[in-house]
Amino acid sequence: MGKVRLSYNQNCAAQYLSIDLEEAMSKELSGGLKTFAVSFVQGSAACDAHKIRNAIKGLGTDEQAIASVLNGRNNQDMEMIKAAYKEETKNELEKDIKGDLSGDIKHWYVAILQAAR
Repeated sequence: MGKVRLSYNQNCAAQYLSIDLEEAMSKELSGGLKTFAVSFVQGSAACDAHKIRNAIKGLGTDEQAIASVLNGRNNQDMEMIKAAYKEETKNELEKDIKGDLSGDIKHWYVAILQAAR
């Protein structure tokens, strides 16, 4: 229900106000409020994909951030997160996880990302 309502709100803003709601919020807000508002407009999968991107970007990997996003998600959520990640980064999430993690933790997240449970 929440996703449908958000989509409806975005469509209303686009049709009646002739604005991109995400772009408008990005320009008008700052700090934590901006992050929250833009994440809200993007939806949870895009927000999760962004969190994972930040967790594996640069030197080191924030395994706790990856765990907080991926653990406990159902197959549908996982597919939506992978699609949002690909849209944001142009990379496959599974490939990036394989490149950033090693050992048992890598195998664990690759299995989760395959969404075959």
